[in-house]
Amino acid sequence: MKKNIQKNLHSQDGFTLVETLIAVVILIVSVVTPLSVASQAIVYSAIARDQIVASNLAQESIDFVRNERDRSALSITATNPARFQNFLIKFGLYNGSNTVCYATDGCAIDVRQPTYPSGLQPISDFTLSYPATPAHIINLANCTSGNNCPYMSVRSLGSSPTYIYGYPDPLGADYINWRETSFKRVTKMSVVGSTSNPQEVLVSVTVSWRTGSYDKSITMNEYLKSWPDGVL
Repeated sequence: MKKNIQKNLHSQDGFTLVETLIAVVILIVSVVTPLSVASQAIVYSAIARDQIVASNLAQESIDFVRNERDRSALSITATNPARFQNFLIKFGLYNGSNTVCYATDGCAIDVRQPTYPSGLQPISDFTLSYPATPAHIINLANCTSGNNCPYMSVRSLGSSPTYIYGYPDPLGADYINWRETSFKRVTKMSVVGSTSNPQEVLVSVTVSWRTGSYDKSITMNEYLKSWPDGVL
């Protein structure tokens, strides 16, 4: 009878240990699974956030180029049949050696200010290197490393939740208020058809960035045509 009691006690001890192990496993699974789901949700949320920012940055560059086309078309102080050509040369010599935005490497455009204050200025008056005060068009022809392939920086406008992106002057007093991001924006332009009398240009903007361990990029394209003189 005594032996049977001892056997029952040993059996109960073993069963209790198994139950404890199972309980621990269930607890671990119940804790780790939600944490893993939450971690993935944070990553996907960050990717979606950066995707929206990248889309806006790409559209911003296209809008800037289109606005420059319209500014040239509305320069009606004198008869000017070459309005579209005047617009094109703001971003480089599309049929010359100083190609800038028409080059294979493209250019980086800072849209914080117009490329010119008023009227028309030749491409030689532009800022074509980095850093600049402030940069307008950055020539990426010699872009081989992070040192001369600038990332975009962001600045918050005071207490406002509004942010602006651009390429601040590293030597400027305002530089301390800017924070470098992982976004790079490259704008490429190519004349469609004849370069002797161009009437259409393709604008292609690629924004690339890194979210966590994920490398992402987005490209937007838009064809811009010359405004017929008859619409003015």
